[in-house]
Amino acid sequence: MSKTMVLQKSTNSLPTIQVWLLVLVCLSTLSSINSKITSSIPNKIQKGQILNVSQTIVSASGCFELGFFSPQNTTNLYVGIWLFKKRVFDYCVWIANRDYPLLTSSAILTINHDGNIVISDGKVMYMVTNTSRGQDTYAMLTDSGNLVLKEYNSSEDDHNLVWQSFDSPTHSLLTGMTFMWDSSSLVSWKSEADPSPGNFSLILDSLKKQLVIKERSSDGDSNENEGSMLGMILNKNFQRNLYLGINPQDDSSGQISRLVLDESGQLKLQSCSPETKLCIWIWSRCWYSSCGAYSLCNESAESCSCLPGFKRVDNFTLGDNPISCKRKIELKCSNLNLAADNFFPISTTEFPTGALKIDVGNYSSCQSACLKNCSLIGYAYDEENGCLLWNSGSFFNLRQHSNREHRNIRKVYLRLAAGSEISNLNVISDTHERNGSVEKKKKKIGTTSVHLLIILSVVAVFLLILCRLLTKQRTFGWKAGRNLLHFDVEMSLRNGDSELPELKKRKKGRKRPCKVIFFTFSSVVAATDNFSEAREIGKGGFGLVYKGTLIKGDVVAVKRQMKKSQAGKKQFKTEAHLISRLQHKNLVKLLGCCIERKERILIYEYMPNKSLDFYLFDSTRCSLLTWEVRVRIILGISQGLLYLHQYSRIRIIHGDLKANNILLDEDMNPRISDFGMARILKANQPHRTTEAPGGTLGYMSPEYSQGIVSDKADVYSFGVMVLEILSGKKNTTTFPNSETRSIIAYAWELWTNDRGLEVMDPLLEDQTTAHIDMVLRYIHIALLCVQESAVDRPNISQVAMWLSNSHEDLPQPKQPAFLNSISTVNRNPIQNEPEIISTNFVTLSAIEPRP
Repeated sequence: MSKTMVLQKSTNSLPTIQVWLLVLVCLSTLSSINSKITSSIPNKIQKGQILNVSQTIVSASGCFELGFFSPQNTTNLYVGIWLFKKRVFDYCVWIANRDYPLLTSSAILTINHDGNIVISDGKVMYMVTNTSRGQDTYAMLTDSGNLVLKEYNSSEDDHNLVWQSFDSPTHSLLTGMTFMWDSSSLVSWKSEADPSPGNFSLILDSLKKQLVIKERSSDGDSNENEGSMLGMILNKNFQRNLYLGINPQDDSSGQISRLVLDESGQLKLQSCSPETKLCIWIWSRCWYSSCGAYSLCNESAESCSCLPGFKRVDNFTLGDNPISCKRKIELKCSNLNLAADNFFPISTTEFPTGALKIDVGNYSSCQSACLKNCSLIGYAYDEENGCLLWNSGSFFNLRQHSNREHRNIRKVYLRLAAGSEISNLNVISDTHERNGSVEKKKKKIGTTSVHLLIILSVVAVFLLILCRLLTKQRTFGWKAGRNLLHFDVEMSLRNGDSELPELKKRKKGRKRPCKVIFFTFSSVVAATDNFSEAREIGKGGFGLVYKGTLIKGDVVAVKRQMKKSQAGKKQFKTEAHLISRLQHKNLVKLLGCCIERKERILIYEYMPNKSLDFYLFDSTRCSLLTWEVRVRIILGISQGLLYLHQYSRIRIIHGDLKANNILLDEDMNPRISDFGMARILKANQPHRTTEAPGGTLGYMSPEYSQGIVSDKADVYSFGVMVLEILSGKKNTTTFPNSETRSIIAYAWELWTNDRGLEVMDPLLEDQTTAHIDMVLRYIHIALLCVQESAVDRPNISQVAMWLSNSHEDLPQPKQPAFLNSISTVNRNPIQNEPEIISTNFVTLSAIEPRP
């Protein structure tokens, strides 16, 4: 598609004004003539009809909308298509005039006398289309998000297609949009506030048979990043082009998929639900520009870190202009009088770019080839790719993902200088290629080294014990505190990842320190009016929660634990250690703590709407939990759990999910809180055992009460909460027309008798008339979550997918666990065979029910 810019100038201003007034009158007349057609077909623009800056057209399904919009903090006007009436970057799918923004609110969009779509502000006319194929045309926004220009003909049902926006994508690829080899491209926005063409473009290279992202540099040159996942999110079509997702003719899911090239050069996949009017990023990818040379891009945490043996030139994070890392110690392989260089293994989901492939028969030959050439800085060998070598100018594009079970992990060996302080260093020396005298010298000092090593080991053990004792004191008891009254809450919330730079400075192998801010007890007392009853906003088995007010007017939540409970002390340490490392919009934010005078106090961001149970189980306040709010709470809790189980830096099982541990912010968005019962699982550890599981009766899964901890325990608790949220009733209460006192048994009884809708809170009947299938689906998912055996329950990733995709088939549930009973047939519901599990406990809480 070609676009032209027509500038209209005149030396005589009066005639020009008269002409434009005449044109506007004529267009207004035509618009009034077509008004009946427009009102009956709101997704069309007829020839001569005007669309001004305050008007839009909406597709028949209501999912897509076309009109004028201005990005945040700008006055530039663009014509675009967006989802669900949300004119922001995350929902914008196409821009008509991204090269030429308009600056006046008098701008209009119309179809001119030539049958072309044009945008004009009275001075400048921008032609969105420039075709001469038809003059009697109209524009229509389809349910797939495609703006089409069609020509009327004799047939009322079959009009000729003249032009479509799907042939000219901007930064997004929608379901049904064809992406042609070599001719199609996506071009990123310059920034989230500037839709003009950015520095990155995506094409399909027919020669390489790969997706290629190109970066435009300031000198006009371009870098390339080759993708290798054609089969992952795109489908081939006759080896000529690609289309997103599944063939739209076979699509019955109702979900809207969108592939986006964002302003930082990352390719992301978005899934949007017409039912919830929400979009979530379900897949994203680190690309060439995400991090600099000799750095590693973490796809789950969206962060960059230097490779072992390297240090940053300057601080940077994913999305910033990448700045390369540099070696701590320069290579010495060319100097025969110095110690040998070493190779360090790096796990990555992608090989670095610019590899040199050589034909050798095995791993040892590949290693030897790299050792012999000092200009080579790394090598890799596998059966699929053979031997790959890298020189100093090509070590880009290393990527890492936390979920390694579903990734093709590759090993790359990086050359490091001797003396690099890297633990677990896989030393592959090139000594056999050097002067034999070096070997002789090593043998002479061998015996002396052994004796020296023994002495140093004894000293090291003594120092280690001393350091651990000092660290324990410094971490929990004798650390100088700050004044809570002067604390900047807004700054702390804005810098949510403040512990990350310190974390990256930590050398591998050291225990991660607790990155909690300590406050003085006197300042906490002042903020809470000496813990007055008027400030009390919550209580539980742990103690009391108070509302604290700071000098600037900021409000915090002060959680003061009871002094006598030994379990409370260990829960406190667990919560402080774990939650200080977690950053997610559906988790409560820990601001700091106080440990003075045997006090154990945690300071959190303040949640003005208290906890979920405050509304859910109150006959008056429950009316504030509309259907839309309850859906948002269910989805938010699932996203918080998904982060804890799969995407956080450490894999965490909450262990005590319940309604009063779900806090609500000012917009009634859920925040998971209270991590005192949490446990850590290793990345490849399906479950673990403990002799002292803590939790709350009614929410604990059968195997959890036996001391078996896995992510399925949280899924069980989540299922109980979903039933509570849908019904508005506690999990153990009296139910109408039923003898049971278990919400699980009550829901199962109604479900098996085709009366599932009776589970729903009667207050929601008028609000869910159009969402009956969604209500039944949520009950179905909840029953799957509370299955007796953990093996029969889905993981939280499956649950999140089922919640967001209403047409994904669900398995039929078996009879669930009604009373948290312990199976006498199989004492280990996770596996048929008992297994000895690591007992590296995070907490040793006493086994006692919680209120």
